[in-house]
Order: sequence, then structure tokens, then C-alpha cells
Amino acid sequence: MDDDMGEDIIKNLTTEKDLYTLFEKALVGIYVIQDDVLKYVNPYFCRMLGYTRDELTGMKALDIVHPEDRQMVGEAIEKRIKGEIEEVHYTPRFLTKDGKTVYTEALGVRVCYDKRPAILGTLIDVTRYFEEREEQMRLNEILLTLRNINQIIAREKDRTKLIETACRIIFSGLRCGGVLLSTPYGNFLYRGDNVVYVDVLPPCVGKERVLECPHSSCPFEWCRGVMNVAFDYKGIHASLSLFTSVFYPTEFLKEVVDDIAVALYSLKLEDELRWSEVKFRSIFQQSDDGMAIVDEDGKIIEVNEKMGEIVGKNIEGMWVHEVFNTSSDEFKSCDRVFQLFSFPVEIGKKKLRVIRLTDITAEKEKEVLQEKLAHADRLAIAGTLAGGVIHEINNPLSVITLNLPLLREARGDEKEEIIRDMEEATQRIQNIVKDLLEFVKRDRGIGDVDLKDVVESSLRILSHKLKNVVVKCELENVSVSAHRGKLEQVVINIVDNAIWSLNQKYPEMNENKILRIRTYKEGDNAIIEIEDRGIGMSEDVRKRIFDPFFTTKEEGTGLGMWVVYNIVKTHGGEISIESKEGEGAKFIITLPTELPLQEL
Repeated sequence: MDDDMGEDIIKNLTTEKDLYTLFEKALVGIYVIQDDVLKYVNPYFCRMLGYTRDELTGMKALDIVHPEDRQMVGEAIEKRIKGEIEEVHYTPRFLTKDGKTVYTEALGVRVCYDKRPAILGTLIDVTRYFEEREEQMRLNEILLTLRNINQIIAREKDRTKLIETACRIIFSGLRCGGVLLSTPYGNFLYRGDNVVYVDVLPPCVGKERVLECPHSSCPFEWCRGVMNVAFDYKGIHASLSLFTSVFYPTEFLKEVVDDIAVALYSLKLEDELRWSEVKFRSIFQQSDDGMAIVDEDGKIIEVNEKMGEIVGKNIEGMWVHEVFNTSSDEFKSCDRVFQLFSFPVEIGKKKLRVIRLTDITAEKEKEVLQEKLAHADRLAIAGTLAGGVIHEINNPLSVITLNLPLLREARGDEKEEIIRDMEEATQRIQNIVKDLLEFVKRDRGIGDVDLKDVVESSLRILSHKLKNVVVKCELENVSVSAHRGKLEQVVINIVDNAIWSLNQKYPEMNENKILRIRTYKEGDNAIIEIEDRGIGMSEDVRKRIFDPFFTTKEEGTGLGMWVVYNIVKTHGGEISIESKEGEGAKFIITLPTELPLQEL
């Protein structure tokens, strides 16, 4: 409603009857206070507080205000009557006739009524909003209390008392009808009195949240509104069943059960450390891993037989830094490689440290084999490219050869032009040789790599194979931490396969013989897309394409795509394929831009 329309309505209210009708039909509570009593209330005001108009008219205004808010409301009334303030906007609470609290949003203004000061005000019932806010605050307090359950129960050193304490905290914090806590040490029910051991569980326990037990013959009359969550921590299985009609976030309840399971595990660990030192030493001595116990000062106080075999000498009494480089996670002895783990333990209240050596020679050999296969694939590609590279070198070499005799006879501008042509041909040869050597040689490690440069360098290496292919590139400068040579190998392998696919479908030059390559950034990832319109692949081929030694080419080794997959995975990336038989294929390589890599 605009201002003009509002003014028209006000002008038409020419009589008290018109104003009275407007107040009576209003959907907010309207009142007039004079001499601290209610002079007028409209029907909506009466409905809000459950009184009749006769009951409210003449009643002291503060009698219906909540006792805790009476001083605030009284001061606001007095200031307006005295003219100290013109109006007030606040949220006092009122009491209904039956004593219930109503939260309101009140707006009151000083007016003149019967030629004397009065207050005209409106009330809006906002009880639902305030109750929801208070319930949320209550729930937040409950969550805060129960999230700290681990700190509370961690002080309990007796398992039974720990379970009882946990049940009581949950019961009082969530105000539920009962708590059933199932642990490896039994099932415990708490309903506000004592913790009771339960032999037979209700049929609804262990299932998802149910409104009531679905079994009509269930002997447990209190099985109504059940919430079940469970957690397993290092063999300690704890499950919590709440008998409540209130829904609590499952994630939060899992945190509570997690805390209980961890606390029970801590007690279990303490028991094992206290009563099972003999068992520990038996495991220590019979372990297939080399193990050494180190005291707080860093001196080796005990080793098992396997550790002696690995190190080849008695190291008891030596300082740990004299034997192991604890800043490294590997230890080498003779022709074996061991993973070095160091972790604290407490034996007989002594804080010690255990050094453990696990034989990972086989895994290391597998990594070396993978690198050798990748390097072999790289050399195989280089060999395949050699003929094309020779052809590419012959073209600029011919320019140099033909221009040398002319150079002897040329003079002036003609001579400068011949020299310039020969220099360009020489630079072309240098670029071709440089690209090939950079590709063949073993990669020197991780560095900042621009994907645009990787694609362009790879396409130069394959340029002799791309003469009859329409190459369309959309290349953005996207930097990643990577092995440049390995990323080039990925691009070359996929592009080489795409060229083969296109040649199978279009043996001669064709406008549809298209290869598309894109590089771009998406969030924290760098993307390379390589798409061709070749013969595509069947679903079976797509599923097996990254398997080692799988190939659809007669001359293929079956290692190319396997190497591609492993390089991408080593860089923390993902590779996916979209393809339909007869319609081409798209390879999508996703690489993290910031993820630190491990040397291959």
C-alpha cells in the first residue's frame, strides 16, 4: 500500500465508530492504558490471554505481566506517561488467565485519551519463536554437556562405575525415559533409579529408530520411541538405545557412544598393561617384526630376537640415535628394507617407546618394478617416435643444406635472409631433439609444471603423427606440483591412442578427424581433457583398459594405459573415460594443484 492510499483510508475514518471497527477487527492485540489500568482491549488481545473483555477492562496493567518483567514494563509506562519518551518497542512476557506464559512483541506510544495522557499499544504473540529458541538453547546446553562426556567418565577407573556414570549423564542430559547401554561387559538399563543388568534385550534394540516396538508381544512396556546408535573402537563395541519421543541428531549420539567406547578401551588397555605384561613380552619376543624398547632418555633397554637378526649385533644399552635415524620412516639392512614405526607405551607405570621394524622389501621391489615398466613404456614410445623425429629433422636439415651453397654467392639483404632461414631451421632441430631427450630421460622429481606447456611439448613430439588430424586446443595456464616427464608420458600415451583410433575410422584426411584437448582449473583441481572422434570402445574394453598387458592393438604392449593410470594415481589424481563404440572417447584427468607428491 503506498502513502497516498493510506492517507485516503485515514481520511475516510471520520467517526469514532470507524476507528472502533478497525481496532475490533485487527489481527493483533490492541490496548489502551490510562492511570495504570486497562481502559480498552480488542478481541484479539482477549483471545491471546484467555480473558473476557469485561475481566480485562479496569484491571491493573501490570497484573497480567510476567512477574520478572513487571519492573521493566512499569518503568516504560511511567516514562511515556511523563513524556520522557514518545514510544517503546520491546518484548515483555504476559500471563494468561490459566497462568501460562505468552511471549510478545509490544509497541506502545503516548497518546491523549479523554484529554489526558494514555498509552496506545499493540501486542503480537511470538511465543512459538521464543519457545523454539529456548528449546534450541536447552538442546545446545545438552549437546555441550554430553560432548564433554569423555572428560567426565575418563576420571572413572572402575568399569562398572564408568558405565553407571555414563548412563546417568545421558539420562539427565537428554531427559529421556530410559537409557540402555550395551557393552562387551553386559547390557545396562538406567531409568532414573539404579543401573540394572539386562539379560534379554527388547526386540526393537539394535534396529533403526522406531516410534514404538513393532512386536505386539514385547514384554517391555517402556519400549516406545527408540533411537539406536552403535560404535566399535578397537574391538570395544558399544551401542546406545534411548527410549524417547524426542529426535536427537544421530551424528551427535554416535559421538557420545564413541566417547564411551574410547573410555572403555582405555580401561581395557590399562588392565592389559597392568595385568598382562607377561603376554606383552611374549608377543614382543615372538613377533615377526623387529622390536626394541627405549626408555625416556632414549636408551635401548630391550630388543627381541628378530631385531637382533635385522641389525646384526647386540644393541641393548646403546642410544637409539646411534642405531636408528628416527627422522626417517625406513631402515635398510643388507638387501632388505624395513618400515620404521615409533610409538609410546606404558609398562608398569613407566613411559617407554617401542621401535618396530616391518619388512617392506616386497613392496619396495614392486614399486621399483612399476617404475621400470613405466620407464620401459617411455622408451618404447620414444623408439616408435624416432622415425617420425628423424623425418621432422630432415626438413630443417634440407633447408640448411640447400642454403649453404647459396650463402657463398649471396650479398646484402639476400644473404641476411638466407642466414635467418638457416637459423630458424637450426632452432627447429634443437627444439625437436630437446623435447625428445626431455621425454626419454628419467624424471628428476617434483616441480611446478604448467599443463599448457606439457600439452604443447607432447604435441610437438607427436607432430609427425598429427599431420592428417585436426587438432583443436583450448589451453589455460594451470600450474600443478608434478613430475613433468611423467605428465608428458600420460598425455603422449592418450594422444597416441587417440590418433590410432582416428586412423582406424578415417584412414585419409577427413574434416571429422578431430582431436580436442583442453586444460583448465576447477576449484582446487587441474583438469586435462583429451577427446577424439575415433572408433570409441565397448563397455568391456572401457572397464579393462587400465589393466596391465591388456591391448586391442596388434603391435601394442598393453602397458601404456596401465602406466597412465599409475602415474595419475601417484599424483593423487583421478582418470575417467566417457566413450561409446563408434563415436569416439574422452579421457578426463583430474589432478590436485596443491597436493604434495611422493617420489616414484
